[in-house]
Amino acid sequence: MFDFTGKRVLVTGGARGIGAATVAVGARSMVSYQNFIERTGFTDLHPAVGDISTRTAAQAVVAAAIGVLDGLDVLVNCAGIFQEIAIADVTQEHWDTTLATNLGGTFFCSQAALPALRGSRGNIVNVARPDSDDV
Repeated sequence: MFDFTGKRVLVTGGARGIGAATVAVGARSMVSYQNFIERTGFTDLHPAVGDISTRTAAQAVVAAAIGVLDGLDVLVNCAGIFQEIAIADVTQEHWDTTLATNLGGTFFCSQAALPALRGSRGNIVNVARPDSDDV
């Protein structure tokens, strides 16, 4: 396990799924964040809440984390969505939402965090995994 002692870390998607198994401050909604806090009992985390599927929202999430942490040393891009669906049933909306969150969110959070990470000589960690054994 990584030791983030003394580091200012933002984990997008940290309140659910694989992100919750790490360290978390990021959540799509305050309800997700509160549920995470109740499940884990962690008390020394700060929420950076928002849907990172748009550039503006991703910038706001990163800015919130930087503001509350007074900087940023590590960005862990862990937010993602997955819906098991047959290829024939994928709609334009499903496609657009998945790409906007999984690819766009990762890119735009990284872009927004870059100035702070350069200043702290920090790092970006991208986390991804298939949710299906069929992949």
